[in-house]
Amino acid sequence: MKTFFIKLYLFIIWKWIFFIRNLYYTINSIKKIKIRKWIWHRDKSSYDWSQSFIKYITDINSKEKFLKWFDEKNKKLWKQILEKIEKIAFNNILGSDDVITKDDNKEQKKFSKKYFKYIKEKTFPLYEVWSYLNLYYVPKLLDIIPNIENILNDKDIIDAWAYIWDSSIAFSKTFKKLNKIYAFEPVIDNFSKLNTCVKSNNIKNIIPVQKWVWKTNETVKITSDGAMSIIWDNWNEKIEIVSIDSFVHENKIKPWLIKWDIEWFEYDSILWTEGTIKKFKPILLISIYHNWKDFFEIKELINSWNLWYKFKLTRWNYFHPYSDILLVCY
Repeated sequence: MKTFFIKLYLFIIWKWIFFIRNLYYTINSIKKIKIRKWIWHRDKSSYDWSQSFIKYITDINSKEKFLKWFDEKNKKLWKQILEKIEKIAFNNILGSDDVITKDDNKEQKKFSKKYFKYIKEKTFPLYEVWSYLNLYYVPKLLDIIPNIENILNDKDIIDAWAYIWDSSIAFSKTFKKLNKIYAFEPVIDNFSKLNTCVKSNNIKNIIPVQKWVWKTNETVKITSDGAMSIIWDNWNEKIEIVSIDSFVHENKIKPWLIKWDIEWFEYDSILWTEGTIKKFKPILLISIYHNWKDFFEIKELINSWNLWYKFKLTRWNYFHPYSDILLVCY
């Protein structure tokens, strides 16, 4: 009995800490939204990233080619992002209005209103408050494809990569009649967090896969850095990689939605998913903001396969100038 009361006490304390931590985060976010007088300093990473876009920003043909098939709302969004990239490329210090537009500010307010609804429905670790932003793109997806729940009825999803399964959990809780969600996460520490999150959210249909989705089956090393883990120079952890085509074939699954957010490797991974895409024509959710090749060429690659996809752009992180831009193909 004593053990029971100790566990109950610890559980109540943990819940209060969670609530207070998120209340603090929300209050500060709202303050930032209302004041909007902060200054954005360009760091080396942002500079290097923006410089890679320069030749495309000045290429009118590249712009026109990309904007083809988009509606006016999407063209406006894409042009806003290009303007921000250009400002970051040529300025070390920017005002808040230069990197966070009035439209961004409106979206921040919408998210803040829904924030407590999200933390009530889903349970993530205290230190992963930014993962709640990833929950926001599922409602965005519903706006783009209103009948998506019927499309995904009894179907499979591939989530690459899953990190702490925030997106997988959002899929599972939003689309009640899914079959299985194959959640790819190669990093040991992240994979451990995944199991904890799935258990605490009582999710039954997520299948963890401790691999990185990329190209041919092989073993490489990765720099472990939480949500920013990436295959790069300072490798420190060995992981297995697999192509989606080979995984789908070997496991005899029928994916009807594939999500990519794999830090710079989206284009190559999609190349190695061509067979699956042509066979099933799944809904594709692709992060295209990591580099210029993804930003300008992924849409053209998919369009070249003549599968009659429709294309939409969306964002779910409006607290950052250019992060989390998603190409939706359906």
